[in-house]
Amino acid sequence: MTSPYSKTYPIVPPPKCPLCGHFIPNDERPGEYPGALSRRDRTVEICSKCGEREAWEDFSRAVAEGRFSDEEDHLDLLGNPIEDREEF
Repeated sequence: MTSPYSKTYPIVPPPKCPLCGHFIPNDERPGEYPGALSRRDRTVEICSKCGEREAWEDFSRAVAEGRFSDEEDHLDLLGNPIEDREEF
């Protein structure tokens, strides 16, 4: 299946990131696949680099606020505690 943003449809330009102005998902593959969903409002599609930057900002903030540490219980993808740490 061809993306409506691909080179076969030159009338529709690839989307650009509203935060930085680069192509979505990135400048190397404009419009080939979806970008990241912004963590700030969860409705805006942004480029991969801005998505990664938002993720690192959130992680850094969590560490600084003490919400992330090795002593905490580890959770699986459903939020259930993992008893056996050897699974990692």
